[in-house]
Amino acid sequence: MSLTTSPRVLGNDETVVVIPPRPASIIAPVADIESLHDAEEVLAGYPQLHVEQQVANDVPREEAQESHSLLRGAANQPGPYQRVPLRDDDRDDEWRSQDTLGDGVSTTARSNVPVSRLPPLYASLQLAPIAFFFGLASGLAGPVIIELFKARVCEYQLIYPSEICHNITSDMFRMENTRVTAWTSHYSFFNSLVGSIPSALIAIFSGSWSDHFGRKIPMVVPFIGMLFSALLLTYFAYFPSHPAWILIVPLLSSVFGGWIISLAAIFAFMGDYSTPGSLVINLAVFDGTHALSTNIGSIVGGALYGIYGFGYPFMLYAGLLLLCILYIVFFIRDRRVLARNFRRNEWRKLFTTRNLRENKEMLLKERVGLTRRHIHLILIATTVAASCMSGVGSIQQLFFENPPLNWTLSTYTVFTSVNGIATGIIMMAAVPVLKRLLNLKDTAIGIIGVTSAILGYVVASFAFTKWLALASAVVGALAGLQYVAARSLLSNLVDEDERGKMMSVIAALQAVVPILGAFVFTSVFAGSVMWWPGFSFALAAFFMIASLCAFCYIDLDRRKITYAGEPADQVVGNKG
Repeated sequence: MSLTTSPRVLGNDETVVVIPPRPASIIAPVADIESLHDAEEVLAGYPQLHVEQQVANDVPREEAQESHSLLRGAANQPGPYQRVPLRDDDRDDEWRSQDTLGDGVSTTARSNVPVSRLPPLYASLQLAPIAFFFGLASGLAGPVIIELFKARVCEYQLIYPSEICHNITSDMFRMENTRVTAWTSHYSFFNSLVGSIPSALIAIFSGSWSDHFGRKIPMVVPFIGMLFSALLLTYFAYFPSHPAWILIVPLLSSVFGGWIISLAAIFAFMGDYSTPGSLVINLAVFDGTHALSTNIGSIVGGALYGIYGFGYPFMLYAGLLLLCILYIVFFIRDRRVLARNFRRNEWRKLFTTRNLRENKEMLLKERVGLTRRHIHLILIATTVAASCMSGVGSIQQLFFENPPLNWTLSTYTVFTSVNGIATGIIMMAAVPVLKRLLNLKDTAIGIIGVTSAILGYVVASFAFTKWLALASAVVGALAGLQYVAARSLLSNLVDEDERGKMMSVIAALQAVVPILGAFVFTSVFAGSVMWWPGFSFALAAFFMIASLCAFCYIDLDRRKITYAGEPADQVVGNKG
């Protein structure tokens, strides 16, 4: 036992322990701290001093790391480690921890109060401005970018006269419009591909990095890249060029991490500031806010484009991204912030094999009962759901605008916007009811979401009238719950210092898999549109049965006594 005059405190609502700057210093077994009361008389006269317990040099590194994890409260399993009670006077101080890694890299964790004492919606309210501004920006820019591709394809690739390009939707130029639409769809595909692949590759490394150095940097850097992309879009709006040059825009955003990295960091941050019971509610509020603002942004973007052309929507897009950056920098408080001795060369640790190894270890790590299998099944279910959602989304407009429905573009736009806004509101209202009032587990909420998606796809496959199309939207309104439940489950099934890795894996899958899904479903739609236009929706419903089986299996298995007390099986969150 030793004393230190420059303590760095590691604590939560149960524990406070001093971790010295030497990497080998972890927490001692119970046998070494039974005489802790012997030091209390000495410490009583020196309130600045804290007890420092050091592990013997011959203790294996794996055992030391386990004790470190247990003491931080990442797990609550029986073992030979003693928690030191937190003194009352320390509860009022700002807590700091020095998390010393095996290679000597350190980060500092900071929070004013324990997570259990925070309001249940603290995390989602902290991130609500980002959800709103980012959703508004995404919805505003998305349709206008497609129109920009369409205009530049007409003018600079197919080199049609201005008269044709300005009236391309006229029946007089149906053949020209078909060629423009075909080329635009190709550029739209490459726009998604270029914007996803680099980000997905970076996500493999950034998740582990954020577990060590915090969420704030991987949260803000992608927005900086997107801001540069928005400024470049504004340039292309006023200085026309070949449409291939516009692909620089998603590439620039992607090499900074893109939306994949930012959302992964946001969801990991949300897990850091949520109890296991309140996490799913915070995720639902964030997703609902994002969906609501995205659809509002689509309406605003279309109106601005119709009045002012390309320039003003892109400038507003850049302004909203700048607001996100400023909010993150000045208002987001990370539980893991960079230590004062953080050096520039720590950035090099982003692209190291260590991060890949940690991701692999996270996925293959032995856990309680069949938890590892549960994690793999949820990842598969999420992959299937993302493929179906993106695939159906890629053919949805064609389905509604062709026989038997024959909707106009304006009718389809109103339908999708109202449906998106209503879905966002329903999601924000439904999850607190299901979680708080009905005390449903995350697995049960996932089952409801998957069932809603299947019913929505089935009704849409037989939507030969307008009322059936509306009915498909109603029964599928809760489909988004499956993603909220999946992220909440995965965050709670892994250790606290693995959340960043897991959220990055989910984000990478949801970015890459939809590209394949869109390709498959567009091919199926092209081959079945003559004999059953809704066959693609029926195929999606069939695939989603696999996701339903996965959630049902996990829900039944986790009712066993083996998982009693596990975070993922809590049904009631923090009541604040």
